Parts: sequence; structure tokens; C-alpha cells
Amino acid sequence: MRKAGIVGLGVGLVAAGVIAWAVMRGAGGTDDPLSVTSPGATALGIDAMDTPEVPRLPAVKPERPDVPSPTASRPALPPVDMPFNQGVEALEEAARGGDVVAACRLTTEAWRCFNARQMARFVNEEERQIEQLASRDLDAEQLEQRIDAWMDRKQSLEATMASCEGVDVSFPKLFDYDWLATTAGDPVARLRYLGSMHLTPGVLIRHPELLDHYRTHAFDIFMQALETGDLGAVQLWQSSAQFDNGFALYAVLPEPWQDPRLVSAVIEQLTEDQRAAIGFHLPVDSEPSPEQQAEAARIHARYFAATPAKQSSSFADVFGGHEPDTQRCEDLAH
Repeated sequence: MRKAGIVGLGVGLVAAGVIAWAVMRGAGGTDDPLSVTSPGATALGIDAMDTPEVPRLPAVKPERPDVPSPTASRPALPPVDMPFNQGVEALEEAARGGDVVAACRLTTEAWRCFNARQMARFVNEEERQIEQLASRDLDAEQLEQRIDAWMDRKQSLEATMASCEGVDVSFPKLFDYDWLATTAGDPVARLRYLGSMHLTPGVLIRHPELLDHYRTHAFDIFMQALETGDLGAVQLWQSSAQFDNGFALYAVLPEPWQDPRLVSAVIEQLTEDQRAAIGFHLPVDSEPSPEQQAEAARIHARYFAATPAKQSSSFADVFGGHEPDTQRCEDLAH
């Protein structure tokens, strides 16, 4: 299913550039995009409460995310092997009640359905390619291996499609599910929200409220990611700063944080194991200034000094073409 993830990545990168432009152009006529509000609502369309303006370089450690605590009396969720279209309503109900496992499973399965529908076109195209190859004088064993591999992919895809039949996986619905999972405490959904993978140009035209939602909450969510020591947030930060308008996150960062030299200096402060967990480090054209070095040291000490090296980046789960995995969801309850 790697191709499906790559398709999602391509869509997300194109859309992110559009939304970054829209965030900058639609920031309410102010030079400061950082007036953010609390992400306490678990559904879209709820008016946010006023909160104090966030300083450009936060000097006070933000509050920890308000994540519901798991309890022993948590209602039983649908079995993991139940077809998604039979359990989606129960998962959504539990997710809207703050159940992090339900929210994680809901958004993970919904993205699996989305990816499967994108993958279908590639499987069909591959079938036509195999038919063309069969008409040529090719090695019979190689052709048989190609057919067997294609059949395995097709059968797996058909099973997923059957499980997803009738389920709404439009981008607005995926946005809603990722927001539920983000507020419940799912780090993968949080990065997907910050990466604005849901907001294609067509979605922005039909659903401008999603852009407003992102502009309102994205910086607050980003600060929460830093608070949890999420190395994936550092990787997204670097990508946003390095590619300017390539990610919408760039448009809501404080101006000094938009400079790729600062986040590069932060990454240099990480341990070797922490940098390995991030996976890659984009080069910068010039060295950070002494002021940026000092700020990077402060950021590292506040957010990442105690981050375990084994806490691998969730960036790859979102942008690396990986098949969504619900097995990780149960771990979020502990």
C-alpha cells in the first residue's frame, strides 16, 4: 500500500502550499497570525473562546494538552476485526466522548479507506500493464511472479474496499476525525492536522471554515506537540521553514521561527539518537546567529532534553507512505 501513502503525500504537499498562501492572505488584516484559541472543542463549527494572545517567542511554558484520562470503565469498542463500515458509528460516538483509542482507530481506519480508494486506480492500471506484458515473449516464471504479486495486492485491496463500503472519507470528514483524535491525544493525527493534508484547493473553496479552524488552532496544537517532546513536530517545523510556503504551518509560526537556521540549530542540540529518530536533517545555506543558537538551546532544554531517544518520530507515519496501523492505538490508553 506504499503507493497509496505516496499519493496522499503528493496531495498533501500541493494542498499545503495553497493553504499556506491562504493562511497568510486571510489572517484577518493583521501582521500577527498568532492570536490562537484553546482547542477544547471536539467537533468542527464550534465557536472558540477568547484566550490571551500568544507571544512571538513564548517565554512561558504552555499548559499540557487537556487530554482525557483513560478509565477502567471505558465502554467496549467494536472488535478490531469488525468491518469498518459496521463499527464506524460506535467508534465515532466514543471518539466524540474523548476516547483516545476510539478516536485513533476511527481516523486510522478512515485514512486506510481513503488510501484504498486512491490505490484502486493503480491496481487497475497494473492489470492493464500485465495484460500487455502477457502478449509479449517474456520469461514465464517472471510473468507468473508479477501476476501473483498483483493478485495479492488486488485481494487485499478488495477486502479493504468491502470493509469501507458506504463510509464517508471526504477530506472534510477526515479533517473532523483527525481533529477528534488530535484533541484526544493521538500524535499521528496531530501531525496530520498540522501538515494540513486534508485541505485541497477544492476543499478550501467549498469549506472555508476548515481554513479558519486551522488558522485558529494550528499554532496552539504545534506548541502542544513541542510540549510532549514530539520529534515529528521538529521535522515538520524544519520542512515548513525550509520550503517556506510548502506547508501551512509556516504561515502561523512566529516570524523568528520561520527562519530555517533556528530549527536547524535546535536539531543540532538533539542527541545522536534523537536525530536518528527524526530520520533526516535538511541543510541550511548559512550558520545560525549567536542569538539563534541561544534560542535553540532554550527550546531544546524546555521541550526535548528529556525526550527518550526511543520515541521515534511520527512524521514518517504521516508523510512517509506508511500503511496506517491501528495496533498503535491501544498503546495510547496507557
